[in-house]
Amino acid sequence: MTVTGGLLALIYGLSTAAQSGFGSGRVIGALAAAAVLLVSFVVIESRTAEPLVCRCASCAARPWPSATWAA
Repeated sequence: MTVTGGLLALIYGLSTAAQSGFGSGRVIGALAAAAVLLVSFVVIESRTAEPLVCRCASCAARPWPSATWAA
């Protein structure tokens, strides 16, 4: 949920900036929300026993599709 919300807020903020300008409260709020949500995703994933994004060297050595779909 945090990564989805963060990316949604980031895209909304960047697309709204074309019309409102980067100084707009709506754009600043959306980009701030995106930053908070994406940082919280990284923090949550770093504390999880089985993260969505693999950060170990042994995972990088495996071919990704066969490692996830074969299980």
